Amino acid sequence: MSSKRDPKLWLGDILDCIQEIEDATNQVEVETFVNNRLIINAVSYSLLKIAEAVNHLRKTNIALPPTQPWEDIYNLGNQLRHAYFGIDHHQIWRMVTTDLPSLKATCETLMATIQAQSQNPPNRQGPIHHPRKD
Repeated sequence: MSSKRDPKLWLGDILDCIQEIEDATNQVEVETFVNNRLIINAVSYSLLKIAEAVNHLRKTNIALPPTQPWEDIYNLGNQLRHAYFGIDHHQIWRMVTTDLPSLKATCETLMATIQAQSQNPPNRQGPIHHPRKD
């Protein structure tokens, strides 16, 4: 099953959520993070949105780079939804500080690749029809 939404929009959602997390944790130390429910809740909600976007992105026809644990990212959403009372806040902090920068770089590269491909489609035989934009 493929998603009807443009994969660039799912990638944009992921990048927006990463920015939200970066904003929420800017100049925050680990002890402040693990003891601040507002920050934990904000970060957890953004991680949930990332997991949901990844779930939809996996259903598109784009090739996701194997450098990211896409299945684990999706499963984190289930863990946050259903086992939220057992979440280790230090583990969330580690994900935010260690894993998110890599995910961000991967998504930025993937977005640039998709945009470049859409600007330079493969050669087709016959005329190309461009719909009018009114």
